[in-house]
Amino acid sequence: MEHAVEEAPVSHARAAVWMDQHEARILFVSENGVEAQHATAPGHHVHRHPKPHGGEHAHPDDLHRYFDDVAKALKDAEQVYLIGPSTLKYSFVKYLHSNDRLLAAKIEGVESSDHPTDAQLVALARHHFGLSKPRILPSQR
Repeated sequence: MEHAVEEAPVSHARAAVWMDQHEARILFVSENGVEAQHATAPGHHVHRHPKPHGGEHAHPDDLHRYFDDVAKALKDAEQVYLIGPSTLKYSFVKYLHSNDRLLAAKIEGVESSDHPTDAQLVALARHHFGLSKPRILPSQR
């Protein structure tokens, strides 16, 4: 049996961000529900000039563009919770301290987590922010 979740706008005040070197999953959570956004990290460039180390490498600006995209998505957030499997989340915090101190001050938690499912990520965010599940309309029970 499906339950209808009460339709109301989701506030962008509380944001949970799971990020790794490939993508950022951004969830805005409120008592009314969840809204998801996504940012993709730029791919690696293949270095075409013969050098001893050759191979693939990331362009220096790629990481900054990725971090800037995530920061722009979080512009309305009042509380930010960062989650991820590697140290990239700490690099993002360092980037914010240099480029967006107002957003950096809104980060209230950083936690390591491998690759949670969407449902697990929502549960982590709701727990962190002390939110209950969205209300079910009495007529839909």
